[in-house]
Amino acid sequence: MIVAATPPISIHSSSGSKALSELKNIIQNNKIPNALLFTGKDNSFLIRSAENFAKAINCLHPLQKSFFKIPCNQCNSCKKIIADMHPDIIRIVPDNHIIKIAAIRDLFRFTISKPNEAAMRVIIIENADTMNEQAQNAFLKMLEEPPVNTFFILIAENINSLLATIVSRCRNIWLNPVDIKNKEHIAENADNDVEWVNRKNWIIKEIISIIDTEKQQNRFNKLKPLLFAEKLSREPDILKKSLGVISTFFRDLAVCHYNPDKINNTNYTQTLINISNKISLKKTLYFFSTLYEAERKNHFNPSSIRLNLECLFLKISSGEK
Repeated sequence: MIVAATPPISIHSSSGSKALSELKNIIQNNKIPNALLFTGKDNSFLIRSAENFAKAINCLHPLQKSFFKIPCNQCNSCKKIIADMHPDIIRIVPDNHIIKIAAIRDLFRFTISKPNEAAMRVIIIENADTMNEQAQNAFLKMLEEPPVNTFFILIAENINSLLATIVSRCRNIWLNPVDIKNKEHIAENADNDVEWVNRKNWIIKEIISIIDTEKQQNRFNKLKPLLFAEKLSREPDILKKSLGVISTFFRDLAVCHYNPDKINNTNYTQTLINISNKISLKKTLYFFSTLYEAERKNHFNPSSIRLNLECLFLKISSGEK
């Protein structure tokens, strides 16, 4: 039996402002649908949007009532999502370019239980348009009887490959990143943006935890270099500026050996002094040269950015040449 469903809401905007307004209203009114369908021409942007939405609805200390600025990126929930280690934020990705029925069956068995700690469990299905027919039929049954406190975000560049019955049960939101010129403008003025300030603080705290070997005793901290590399590699558009934050921090670390009053990151003065007392100037200069080498490799071989970053942060963590 075919059940008539409310037509999906499609929001088209080159800047994405209308789409983000719709998502903001969903969060603020606490009326989260069973499923969202993010469509657009930039798959990596759609994935980042899904991650931000998952953080926004589960953040323990939201900052502002605006979609991309709700997550504090500092609470336990945000940190786990950033590190891709949250037990209630589940990703389904294609296996050899196909999402098969086995993955959907495994997902169904997982969602029978209640969320472990999140207010809302989020299932992100990347490249949902690669689900084969059997997988789509199985997923449709989940949409018809959705699990408790669970909702889905489907990411698809081509919704024509999805069953019409799946599309009709999702709120369809078209998301496009800002154009390249606007991206450059945003990057140039990023220091005045709350989101960038939060990201800058996150980057500094992550690099501190990687440098400080005393914090690497548990298994999670030992994985920090790899997790940090994976996260930065997902956002190549702002990677150069993100590495610039690390470069400035290393510069401050070197300056601390001579004149702590001349550092730029004044919020971390005492931390920088403490680290400089443990790490020699020679090792700090080694951090600089390793970072420079990673940037050079990223420039000439952008397909290996994640690997280059993993090598960079592992070297910094070990402190070995």
